[in-house]
Amino acid sequence: MKKSFLVVFILAALVLLSLNQCKKDPLVNGTGISFSTDTLTFDTVFTSLGSTTRSFLIYNTTSKPITISNIKLMGLQGNQFRINVDGVSGTNFNNVEVLAKDSMFVFVEVTVNPNNVNNPYVITDEIQFSVKNQIQKVVLEAWGQDAYYHLGTRYSTTNPPPVWKTDKPHIILSQRDSFPGLEVQEGVTLNIPSGTRIYMGPGALISVDGTLNAIANCNDSITFEGIRLEQYYDNRPGQWLGIFYGRKPTTTINLTRCVINESGYGLADEHLLNVLVGARITTSKIADYGASAKPKITLNKTVIKNTAGTALTAIYSELKATNCLFCNTGGNAAGLFLGGDYAFTHCTMANVYAKYVDHTSESLVATDQIKDIDDAIYNGAPLTANFINCVVYGTLTNEFAFVTANPSAQINFTNCLIKAEQDTFSKVNAVNCQLNLDPMFKKPENWNFMPDTGSPLLNAGVSSSVTDDLYCRVRSSSPPTIGAIEKE
Repeated sequence: MKKSFLVVFILAALVLLSLNQCKKDPLVNGTGISFSTDTLTFDTVFTSLGSTTRSFLIYNTTSKPITISNIKLMGLQGNQFRINVDGVSGTNFNNVEVLAKDSMFVFVEVTVNPNNVNNPYVITDEIQFSVKNQIQKVVLEAWGQDAYYHLGTRYSTTNPPPVWKTDKPHIILSQRDSFPGLEVQEGVTLNIPSGTRIYMGPGALISVDGTLNAIANCNDSITFEGIRLEQYYDNRPGQWLGIFYGRKPTTTINLTRCVINESGYGLADEHLLNVLVGARITTSKIADYGASAKPKITLNKTVIKNTAGTALTAIYSELKATNCLFCNTGGNAAGLFLGGDYAFTHCTMANVYAKYVDHTSESLVATDQIKDIDDAIYNGAPLTANFINCVVYGTLTNEFAFVTANPSAQINFTNCLIKAEQDTFSKVNAVNCQLNLDPMFKKPENWNFMPDTGSPLLNAGVSSSVTDDLYCRVRSSSPPTIGAIEKE
């Protein structure tokens, strides 16, 4: 009995010793090599345009160096993916050593080839790793989307725009040595139909000297946003320049149910381009604005958000905005300069949440003055601005600036909620307005500017010809709710 017990004890000790030795050098899949992911997925990538770079890590979890005898991009659907292993580009790598307890990056990009398919489609590939006569792999997956491309397109009377289709997105790119985006010249009308999705490349803009009609119905919308769809770029300002209107006698902008997102300057007078480059690149001159016809701009149920600069920049213009939301801006939500005629009804201008920009400028500026690029100041142009049932609010102590050189300037607020210093607000005509109250937006961090229960916006407006809200819901309350959005 004693001898057999001793044998069992020795065997058990040997088993424990071998287990402890295994714990010192754990093997993953028998190779010692593992990966930070088994599938690397890209968000939607437009055909012919490269993606951003994504990466994953190769881990050596053992206490000894491991040589990967071969790393190979399989090319299962052609050469759409590209890889870089530890700083070296290629498709086939031999004898790659990963040091003990160390890791190594693999970088991956993809360019999707066109295939004339309207709906998004998936492309896949594999990177195979040969280690100790075993095969391991990481799957690559990307969604591709065909599109209509506008590369430095200039619509003119001799090159009129075709009928835009909505079955695929439209991509507007700034081409080197050509027009930086898309131009609608004088005497030309571009009609963008309901449901159109427009993606703008870096530095791209839309310039309008003629007429732009972007009219969507209540069951749809028209979107303008940056070309990158990866999560990192979601709602990041400044990914493209904006929509700029010129000073021709018939310049007209009509936007209904549009969303302008992730731009530098939303919708703006072309003079802003001169300011950006510090030189006169437009044919119009500020000195001539007061004697010229005003561009006509109509905004209805339109959202301009997440801009690096001002969302709406109007200079001596005739503008009407109804049920519009201007929010999360690096500059003003709305800047009205050098006079003009403006009417805002049931609009919300809000800078209460800024994830990627610093909010340091008033949400609303109205003035009959402007400084040119040569520092010359022009002032005294007639200014009339009427605000009915509007919200102007943000994180600054004062969200409204009013400067005038002409005592006949008229700024009228009727049943509005404004965050402003009393000295500034006393210079305007105000009727039944609320000053410096929290509008109690429901979830502004999620771009939900609906008034919450108990909000001072509720039933605080005045009846007008506007019978619905930003989302085409009937304004059933009487008196109506202030702002662009009626409470559910």
